[in-house]
Amino acid sequence: MTGSKILATIGKWILSAVRVFPDIIFAILFVVAVGPNTFAGVLAIAIGSTGMLGKLYSEVIESIDMKVIEATEANGANKIQILFYGVIPQIIPKFLSYAIYRFEVDIRASAILGIAGKIGTMIIFASSNRNWNEMGLILLAIIIVVTIIDFISARIRRKIV
Repeated sequence: MTGSKILATIGKWILSAVRVFPDIIFAILFVVAVGPNTFAGVLAIAIGSTGMLGKLYSEVIESIDMKVIEATEANGANKIQILFYGVIPQIIPKFLSYAIYRFEVDIRASAILGIAGKIGTMIIFASSNRNWNEMGLILLAIIIVVTIIDFISARIRRKIV
């Protein structure tokens, strides 16, 4: 969309570099940088999601129907009008769908990366103390929360797309 191959290539390289590292590596780096707290887990998940969503969003933008853009240009639209009437209506449904899906993935990842925060610490303490009832309850709570979010996001996606 920028018309500059150099900017597009640099953007793709940055997104690829971010996606190369698994979330657990980011979690370890951020635990070292900011300490073993929830903020480290949030940063790790946010960086991983940014790389993935950036890649998905770039593919959505690359796959838009250029005939719509050409038609708006032919009718005398300026760049802002082309963006609002030619590009955004084509990308919003997929952008929202991917964002909601990534939110679901991040909720699941937060349980895994919870070692940097409270949930993982609770699981580690429960397992090290062999308190299987508490550990089972924590895991059940995670499953219920993820299932509810999955149900709500599926309904939202159906309405959007």
